[in-house]
Formats: sequence, structure tokens, C-alpha cells
Amino acid sequence: MNEEPSKTYVVFRSALFSFAWPKEGPDLAPPWGKDCAAFVKERLRAFDEVTSINGPHQDESAWTLDVILGGERYELHVHWALIDEPPVDCWVIQVYPVMGLIGWLFRRPLQHFSKLLKNVSQILETTEGISDVQWMNFEEFSNVY
Repeated sequence: MNEEPSKTYVVFRSALFSFAWPKEGPDLAPPWGKDCAAFVKERLRAFDEVTSINGPHQDESAWTLDVILGGERYELHVHWALIDEPPVDCWVIQVYPVMGLIGWLFRRPLQHFSKLLKNVSQILETTEGISDVQWMNFEEFSNVY
């Protein structure tokens, strides 16, 4: 039986993506990270296992990518965050499996979850201009966010 990974939050630093505040619009602007999410989307397309990838579309606090890998659905939530003390501008990718009610009731191991995390890790670790890549579980992320 495959064990689900526990470290599904990745935090990293990069000046490749924009921190620019919109010049127009409401006071509550969309979350930063659309360009980061688009970058991850384009890089994920290079992996044969990725059957489909849609987005980024704006959620309340992140830009979401919908990914199908080996018939399994996942969401990647990409956003900016201030991490640590003193606060540092960072980018965050949170990876979640998406299952319907039947999937949760008759849960079977996710065969491709670890592969998706490895693909994301490879993208971040091999891109010049991305640094300080740290994988965290929910508790670790909550302590620094």
C-alpha cells in the first residue's frame, strides 16, 4: 500500500514572479502568484504522466491549477506569503488530492501523489532564480505562516 506523503506544502523564494500591486481595481486585489502558477503549469506539461492541466483560475487566496495525473485529480494552490520572523516574501504551492464523496468513503491509495510532488520539486530545484525550497507538512507550514 502506498502511503500518502505528509509534506505537501512547498515554500520558496524567487524574484522571477511579480510582486507588483495592480494600478487599478478594488482595494482587495487578486492574490499575487498568477505568473508563478502559469510558470508551474507550463513546466508540468513537460511530464508525460500529466494527462491534463487547467488554470490558473483565481480562488479566494490563491491561483489554482487543476491537474490530472494517471487518472487522479489534484489541485495546486499557488500564492505569495510572508513566511518566518522577520517576514520574508515567499511563494507557496499547496498540493491537494481531489476526491468525491465515494472516493473518500472507499479510499484507496493515491498511486501518483508522490510522483506529482517529485515533479513539482524537480521544477523548483532545477530553475535558476528559485532558491530556499522547503517542503513542509501542514503543521510546519502553519507555524511559519
